[in-house]
Amino acid sequence: AIPNKEEFMELQQTLMQHNKAKHQTDGRIQLNERAKRRDELTLKELKSLPSSSRTYASVGRMFVLAPKQEVFKSIDARLGRISKELDVLYQQKDFNDKKIKETEDAVKEMMIMNAVKG
Repeated sequence: AIPNKEEFMELQQTLMQHNKAKHQTDGRIQLNERAKRRDELTLKELKSLPSSSRTYASVGRMFVLAPKQEVFKSIDARLGRISKELDVLYQQKDFNDKKIKETEDAVKEMMIMNAVKG
């Protein structure tokens, strides 16, 4: 029924790959957004503590006594890395969305061409 069956199947496969990449990117965005929120809240709370407060830094599965300023710098640096990664992930998401749209349009066009020929 479809003259370009291989091409059609290839387009569907490509569409599935782009959707999979989009879902993976969305998941990574969610994780980073959650980590960003947590770090922002932690920094907010740290700011409200007096400088004489005992603070602890997370090291693996344990906590080590560390000066407030050191803990603050560490979390701030991590927040910077998360923000940069989020920028990259949002660019990937836009790229994936564009590729999905292009592939969907190609599938629709192929279906219309086959309907006209049929």
